[in-house]
Amino acid sequence: AEYCNQFARPFIRALRPKNEADLDGIENFESDYFLVDSFVQDSYGGTGIVSNWDLAKKVAVQTKKPLILSGGLTPENVDMAIGVVKPYAVDIASGVEFEPGIKDYRKMEEFIKKVKAVIV
Repeated sequence: AEYCNQFARPFIRALRPKNEADLDGIENFESDYFLVDSFVQDSYGGTGIVSNWDLAKKVAVQTKKPLILSGGLTPENVDMAIGVVKPYAVDIASGVEFEPGIKDYRKMEEFIKKVKAVIV
């Protein structure tokens, strides 16, 4: 946080909570936004593993800061994820790929349609 504060710009703190104990004291973390991703040992992002939505919701409640939900979101589950967590935004990576690193435009379009249908 000290490093980020020197730029006088909003910043996002990324979290990969494994369990509720990982959220202890989170309300004291300095950050303008929180991004919650799935916990996968030795892997950071793009794993396709669905994050723990209950833990993500607790982050939003405890911090009272905008939450960006990440972790295993796909066109098939993003509407349910938004309904459960009520995030400020969603982050997508492998959930709209037809092979690692290659985006599938049909999946991207379907994902966006699902998000729009839930937030309207």
